[in-house]
Amino acid sequence: MREFILFIPVAIVYLSFRVTITPNLPIPDISVLIVFFLASRRPSLEGVFLAFVLGYIDDIFSGTIVGSSSFSLVIVYTVLCFVSRKVAFTDPLIRGVAMFITCMAKELVVLLVLYFTGIAVGPGLYIFVVAFVTALLSPLFFLLFRKASELVLLRTERGEL
Repeated sequence: MREFILFIPVAIVYLSFRVTITPNLPIPDISVLIVFFLASRRPSLEGVFLAFVLGYIDDIFSGTIVGSSSFSLVIVYTVLCFVSRKVAFTDPLIRGVAMFITCMAKELVVLLVLYFTGIAVGPGLYIFVVAFVTALLSPLFFLLFRKASELVLLRTERGEL
């Protein structure tokens, strides 16, 4: 449950920043970063629920069809849980390549959902740029997530939260 205390407020602040201040800049996809971090660390039912909530928040902020990002993030989380059993995402290069593939997979699933609902949106260069930026900055975000998660874990063990 500590992931909710940590990641939901971070995602809300980050997504509101992305939508209002930098709507056209290719900044990293925080929801994919969080889902990748959780799935590669330890798979759990709580992680699936957090992936769904993060996708729902992403849909609300981005203005797409509600449920498209939720669906794609749950699929991405599930696939990453199975892949993380076979592949160790410890090397930054492997993690970056996997992050790029994960971002592309999330966006392609969203595009498929939009296509089947009757909204024709073609994949653009922006999706590739966002996936590249997310993969490039993933080591920094994972370091921040790890430190913040350790801090929240220590505070919850002491009963401060």
